[in-house]
Amino acid sequence: MFFRIADTFTDSLARLTGEEQKAVKTTAFDLQVNPASPGMQLHKLDKSKDKNFLSARVSSDIRLIVHRTDSSLLLGHVDHHDAAYRWAEPRTLETHPNTGEVRSDGPDGIGCWFVDTDYNEESFFVRHAYFLGANGPYSALKTTFEVEINAETWATLHSNVSRPFEKPQSGRIAVKVINHLGDEVMKVFRA
Repeated sequence: MFFRIADTFTDSLARLTGEEQKAVKTTAFDLQVNPASPGMQLHKLDKSKDKNFLSARVSSDIRLIVHRTDSSLLLGHVDHHDAAYRWAEPRTLETHPNTGEVRSDGPDGIGCWFVDTDYNEESFFVRHAYFLGANGPYSALKTTFEVEINAETWATLHSNVSRPFEKPQSGRIAVKVINHLGDEVMKVFRA
């Protein structure tokens, strides 16, 4: 089994106190030596988009987020309990089919996303639009549309959670997500 450490793990580790870092390093070492150790408490993350993300208990409050497959174990992130879970929930980890590069995308990897709140299976109508992005989406929109955007309105557009909407008459909701490279994916949900 390959044991890997992501940059996101080392970045998050550096934000902890010295004592917390020591405890995390001990847990990480134990995971590397024997990930199936009976003393290791690994828990599934029910709300995570990627079901291979697990939580390892470091202390009463610190959680180590790992990504486990049949062939590898990746240390992804470490933080206090709720913050660690929030980090893992929107993320997925994928291997590029041609290069084998492992990529993790979360909200920062999303350029924009749209919701058709009453999808008819023929045409996608943008009924909600959200602009996340790590590269200053507010400035880009302001330049593109040559307008000032009200701060309160912008707060509703710059979100990874949609505004509330009525249950669709069609029984279907479609969500289209586009990354910074223009790659897009659409998923249809039954309501």
